[in-house]
Amino acid sequence: MKHYLLISIDTEEDAWGGYTIKNPPLENIKSIHLIQRIFEKYCAIPTYLINYPVSTDTFSIELFGNLLEQNKCDIGTHCHPWNTPPFVIEEQTEKNSFMCNLPEKSVTDKMAQLHTTITSNFNFTPIVFRAGRWGVGANVINTIRKLGYKIDTSITPFKDWSDYSGPVFNLQTNNAFGLQGMHMQCLSAEHFGHCNKLEDCIIEIPPTIGFLQNNFQLSLKIGKLLKRKPYSTFHILGILDRFRVLNHRTLSPETSSLADMIKLSNVIMKKGHRFLNMTFHSTSLLPGKSPFVKNDRELNLFLDKIEKYLEFLKNENVSCIGMSKAFEVL
Repeated sequence: MKHYLLISIDTEEDAWGGYTIKNPPLENIKSIHLIQRIFEKYCAIPTYLINYPVSTDTFSIELFGNLLEQNKCDIGTHCHPWNTPPFVIEEQTEKNSFMCNLPEKSVTDKMAQLHTTITSNFNFTPIVFRAGRWGVGANVINTIRKLGYKIDTSITPFKDWSDYSGPVFNLQTNNAFGLQGMHMQCLSAEHFGHCNKLEDCIIEIPPTIGFLQNNFQLSLKIGKLLKRKPYSTFHILGILDRFRVLNHRTLSPETSSLADMIKLSNVIMKKGHRFLNMTFHSTSLLPGKSPFVKNDRELNLFLDKIEKYLEFLKNENVSCIGMSKAFEVL
């Protein structure tokens, strides 16, 4: 099976954790060139998932428009409901920062505005979507399908967001699959060719999240058990992680070491999953604008990690394509 790397970048404002800013700063966008030159060195096509403040910024429109025109990137849509018009009276709370918690009309109106803005300003119709804070639900999936989107990349496997008033997915696969509302149809990309409902589906390509151990289901079960009291009191999960017995990881240079990114990728590929979906935030390219990169030293380590990971995949003959093209290789 041919494997593909997808690089999905939440491309957004500097205001990490702020839910009330309507005209936020976008200084991190001026650092995109730092990572783009690495992508070009390895013929990697990143997918910049752009939110409303970025889509209306003159510098950003010119930057990503030129990269898109030169076939050096792909563009998708990323929605932060708190700074995407129309602005309604909904209280700006952590709960309402998840689109899945908003009324369907609010989601529909915001997505229509965002989609029209990106299409107009970039002369490009996006077909890839990710909800801000992974806050996808049936209301969101139904809305983006009506707008013509083909791919969503918001559902996190082996991870839920209930501690933050967010969604609980209970997803236990890294496979791409078909979605109607939040109902899974085809559970494997290999079956898409035989699915007569494909045209009515959104294709879900999850961010790559799993365990460094081969048995994901067993690892998940143990992890859930140890998070409960009385076990959580003794920090057993941290001990098991330190001794490499149970390691939950995301394919992201923000939270995983290079060695763990490579190990997770090998486990995923051996399981027969077609896509590796690496994700991070554009704010990590400007020190101090995300929790993951605090200074210049950490930025250099961050960039070096990505370059070495791309070198690893090059040696494994894994191609990096824009996420819009993933629909063509299913």
